[in-house]
Amino acid sequence: MGYSAWMVGLLLLPMAIFSKLSATLTQRFLNHIDARILGMISLLGFSAGSFWVSSYSRTASFDELIWPQILVGMFLGSLFPPLIAIALSGLRGAAEMRGTAFLNLLRVSGQAMGIPIIATLFDRRTILHTHFLTENGGTITSMFNASVKSARTSDYINHHAAMLAFNEIFYIAAWGFLIVAALLLLAKRVVFAEPDVRVRQALEELVEP
Repeated sequence: MGYSAWMVGLLLLPMAIFSKLSATLTQRFLNHIDARILGMISLLGFSAGSFWVSSYSRTASFDELIWPQILVGMFLGSLFPPLIAIALSGLRGAAEMRGTAFLNLLRVSGQAMGIPIIATLFDRRTILHTHFLTENGGTITSMFNASVKSARTSDYINHHAAMLAFNEIFYIAAWGFLIVAALLLLAKRVVFAEPDVRVRQALEELVEP
């Protein structure tokens, strides 16, 4: 979208600020509110943010992009504590340590596989939309005069195809978050077997990104 590194940094800053604040608050709420409910609320927030982002049909301005980033940042920090608490429910001592190590393995593996999968999906969907728009480009090309038609049409088609692929990915993600939120209700109620709250929270923080 033509953003400079400075502008991209400003867009990412709300995620860093709000995720830390929400993670701290969620750690406190876990002792009083069912972890499944907290996790479901966070996933619903992710879903709402993804649906919001997937609605863009033009080059998004900074004002349009900053609010979804704030929303995602708030729910990013509040997502991991309840999920970790559910995964480590009933464990203590050495078993809790092994569970923490296994969760870290899953998190790193998920990132390692998820990033190339999304990148590949984005490229394939962009190529698909580019071919579709090119084959049906009679209306598009008629908007430009002959001297600039070729270059402007190519840029327009490539940009619009990328936006369609971008929106599709977030639309799919939004439904995925909804499905996981529904499945989270099937989890058993969390049992905090570790008597030392500080030890439990320290182990949970090891898994958080």
